[in-house]
Amino acid sequence: MSKGIKNINIEVNELTNKKVPSWEVVIPNVRMLGIIEQKEKNFHTTMQSNQQMIVSKTLEAAINDLISYYNLHENKR
Repeated sequence: MSKGIKNINIEVNELTNKKVPSWEVVIPNVRMLGIIEQKEKNFHTTMQSNQQMIVSKTLEAAINDLISYYNLHENKR
């Protein structure tokens, strides 16, 4: 059974107080999805809910992976 398509508004905020380039991805007024850190040539995404990690080649891919994970595993309608 497929779910209907729904837009999710997100914010990607750069974290300046970290040693490595980092971003947090949040759904405004709802929850934080996770943290993305650039380590060497890859982007390491850590899920906020269960601390699992995904590795991506670009920041855009890391953001998309995080949103996809949220939609598949955590978004309860």
